[in-house]
This record gives sequence, C-alpha cells and structure tokens, in this order.
Amino acid sequence: MNIGTLKYRRLTLAIWLLSVVILGSCGARKKVAKRAPSDVNQPEAVVPNTNFELANVDFRAFSGKARAKIRMGKSTNDATLNIRIKKNEGIWISATAMLGIEAARILIRPDSVFVVNRLHGEYISESMEYMKKLVHPDIDYALLEDLLIGNINSGILRTDNLQVLQSEDETQILGQKDDLVFHFGLSENNRPFFSSLSSQASKRTVEAYYGRFDKGGGKEFPLDFILEFTGVQGEVKVDMSYSKVDFPTEIETPFKIPDNYKRIQGTP
Repeated sequence: MNIGTLKYRRLTLAIWLLSVVILGSCGARKKVAKRAPSDVNQPEAVVPNTNFELANVDFRAFSGKARAKIRMGKSTNDATLNIRIKKNEGIWISATAMLGIEAARILIRPDSVFVVNRLHGEYISESMEYMKKLVHPDIDYALLEDLLIGNINSGILRTDNLQVLQSEDETQILGQKDDLVFHFGLSENNRPFFSSLSSQASKRTVEAYYGRFDKGGGKEFPLDFILEFTGVQGEVKVDMSYSKVDFPTEIETPFKIPDNYKRIQGTP
C-alpha cells in the first residue's frame, strides 16, 4: 500500500466519522462547548423509561453545508462538506478541499458503502460490514443516520438493561444492548447534547457533543458538534459546524463511479 492510498483511507475514516470532513480555512469560529453529563453517581431522581425519541427531529430529507476540521494524531485536514440524507434510504456526502475542488463523494445505503476519491481516481464499494469494521461492530445505517441528525436511536433503547437518571436540567440514559454500551445526555427538551457508544469486545468508542441548536422550522437541530472516535485506526476528532441546513420533502443524491476509476480494497 502506498503512502497516498494510506492517507486517503485515513481521510475516508475521518469523513466517515461524521460522515464528515471539513472546514474552510478562512476565519475563526466559535468552538462547540463539550458539555458532558453530570456525575451519574448522584442523580436527583430515577425515572421509568420514557419515549425520549419523541423529541427526535422528524424529517423526510435533509440538506446541509458544513465546515469541519479533522484531527488524526498530528495530522489535520480541512474541507467543506455538503451532506444530504434521504431518511431510511441513503446518506450522501460531497467533500470539497482547497480551491473548491471536490476531493471525495460518499454514498451510504442501509446495505452498502461507496466512496469515490476524485483526487486519485479510485473508489471503494463495500457492504455495510465495512462500516462495522471501520467504525463500530454494532453500528448500522439507522444508528449512523441518527448520529448525524442528532437523534436518539429508538432501537438501541429496546433493552432490559436500561437506566434513566434525571436532574433539574438534564436527563441521562445509560444502558447496554448486546455488546454495545451507550450513554446519552439530554437537555430539558430531551434533545441530546452528548452521546457515547462503546464496544466492550473491540474497545472502540464513539462520542458526540452537540451544540448551537437551531429551532427554525419547528425542528431543534444541532448546528455544531464534535465527534471523537477511538478504535483500530487510533484516535480521530471531527469538529463540525453547519452554515446552512434545510429539510426539504425531496432531495437528489447523484452518484456515479467513472469507468476509468480503479477499485481499491476498503477493508481497514
């Protein structure tokens, strides 16, 4: 494997983790405040399981433009992202580097993952198992979609191993489903400001911090978030900020692999 391919695969992981790569190089911006949940050993009250997903953002389609910064060890990558989501159908991401040149395009479906590297004329075409190996063994399309939108995944809460702790200004949900250990911190409006997913077996962890919620259009959507990942590829941090978001009824997700592009192995 040459150095260029290795760097590209690392960039792919970074884009993945948020499914986002990231941020224009001009101008400073306010960073997301990493609000972590309070000490779970001292809750004010323990409440029964409630349908917290009722506060989720309900949508048919999503379109957003974001700036982001990805750090992998000592390496930092900047880009601008255009993200489109068709609920339950597909996640489409276009990553633009310097001078407005599209560097990569990603299409994630419930059963497959496609990545086109326009800088090197290469592409990856894999099943969702690739995602599980790359990010987390228990992740699936629905969980990834909820992570990007800032929703609580309803399927993950369907477990007997669940505890809900509530104080005056926040609620914490802790539990385990199979090998997946999860922890959510919710605001008084039951919108997540913190999410943590970890695997006991693989020692992989994904943490997300959400901030600057926009309540336009009746949807409380996080415009800023930090995504931190620890796994087989080391540690990755994605710092992302939306400059434009929309929830249309329909959206296009154009994706075509040029005939002269070379397919490369996507296995981490």
